[in-house]
Parts: sequence; C-alpha cells; structure tokens
Amino acid sequence: MNFEGKTVVGYGVGFYYEAVKDKAREIMRIDYLCDAKWDDSDIEFYDNIPVIKRKDLEKVPNKVLVIFSCNQPLIRTLSAEFGAKGYEHYSAMSLLGSRVITGAEIKAEGKDGELIIGTNKVIYDETLPDNLWVNFIGFNSTLKIGTNLIIDQFTINIGSDCTLSVGDNVRIVITNVDVSGADLIIGDDCLFSYDTEIRTHDSHVIFDKKTKKRINYPKDVIVGPQVWLAAGAKLLPGASIGTGSIVGANAVTSSKFGDHVVIAGNPARVMREDVIWSKDNTAFADYESFEDCVEKSAEKYL
Repeated sequence: MNFEGKTVVGYGVGFYYEAVKDKAREIMRIDYLCDAKWDDSDIEFYDNIPVIKRKDLEKVPNKVLVIFSCNQPLIRTLSAEFGAKGYEHYSAMSLLGSRVITGAEIKAEGKDGELIIGTNKVIYDETLPDNLWVNFIGFNSTLKIGTNLIIDQFTINIGSDCTLSVGDNVRIVITNVDVSGADLIIGDDCLFSYDTEIRTHDSHVIFDKKTKKRINYPKDVIVGPQVWLAAGAKLLPGASIGTGSIVGANAVTSSKFGDHVVIAGNPARVMREDVIWSKDNTAFADYESFEDCVEKSAEKYL
C-alpha cells in the first residue's frame, strides 16, 4: 500500500496499537490518532501525534484510516462503518502481513518458491500441499516448508519475530502449531500423529505477584529428524527432542531429550533408550526385525 499524498489516521489506541506502533511506523507515517474514548476528552496529542475527534474526520482531505485492533469482529464493524461513509480504510494487521492463507493460495500467488505477505515471508517447494492452513497473526516472521510434506490437517498460527522451519518428507496427520517470539524447527522424516500440538509461547504474559516482573518467555522448540509424536503429544516452549526419538501418546513436555529415546508421561520422562522405529504401519504388517521393514529412513540417523 502506497500512502504517498494521503493523510493517515490511526484509529484505535489500545494494547494492539502499543504492541505494533513501531513496526507500523516503518511502513507509514501516522498524521493523526483517533479513538472513541477521546470524544469527550481535551487530549490534543498522544505519542507526539495530533489527536483528532471522530466528528472531525469528515473534514480531513485525502484521508486513509488504519484500524489498530486485533479483534476481528471489531475490525469488521469499523470497516462497515467507514465503508458506509466512503472512507478509505485498512486494518493495521493486514498491512503488517496478517492473513489466513492456504497452500494452494501460496503457490498461486508466490514466485520462485517465495511469497511476501506484508512483513512476513513464506519459502516453499512446489510439492507444498494445497490443504496447508496458515494464519499469519503478527509481523517479521518466516515460514519455511521443505519438500514432500504429506498432511491430513496441519494448522499453523504464526505471530511475530519468529521462524517456523519444516523439513523434508514430514508426515502429519492432525497437528496444530503456535509460534511467536521464538523459533520452531522440525527436522526431516518426522511423523506427527493425531491431535499433536507444538507451542513456542504461552499466548499470555505471566508475572511474579510480588515483583510484577515477567516469568514466562517464548522459547525455541527443536524437533530433531525422524521424530515420532504419538497421538495427543504436546511440546511446550523450550522442548527439544533428539534424532530418532518417540514422544508417547498424550505426553507433555518442555524439557530437552537426547537421541533414540522413548519419552512418556506428564511431565514426560525417558522410558526407554536406544530405540529405532519405522513408519511401516502395524495395522498391515507384523515384523519381528527392523530388517524386515520396508520403510527404513531411520538407518540414515544411526
């Protein structure tokens, strides 16, 4: 969006405005701020920016209203109101790169394996599944998807200042990931079962009651190559799973584990060491030896 020759009015000054204002100012000059809470106020400036009352908006020539909110129902309400008045308007979220997009749309809109969405970026391969579902919520984030990803349902929520990297030959049944403020790296040849979840942040901020200082922060999550997340497994901020390891059904962890181990429980702990596993399905085959298996990707990690 080119704002040259326009008078930009930032509408809505709350926690979302405070969170993104510095990033927003990199792509636009905000000439005025406006908020319903100031209609009966004498405030003239906020953040060293002139404040304009709602009743005076119609007097501003060549104006563009930028809605600073992450509340989608409110954005829709304001958009309808401004549209009815003939005001040009956008949401700050969309300008910064907030968008829900599918794998099919990424391939249709991207070029040479890359798509820029506001301040966000997608790097992909043409084997990207059409049914991938990505919700870009924040800004300055990158999604990297390797080759031959096979998914039934893979829901990705990406906030700000993070990278999500998915390796090659990853098989996902039903997985939800929520990444912001820290990176998530998923290695090659992984298998994620039903209802698995990975998070790098807690979505809300927690403080110590006495000191009022923050006690929870986003942390990187590392999933090594050829890791199997069994049904219901959950990896929380700080988790690291080593090469060839198995996270048992309904296991929950934010801890770090080594290679070729089975972990289980809540909180998870090592149940067995020195394991290897195959993606061959025991619903169809009953092998006594790894050598009998058809799928032997584990061999490259021994």
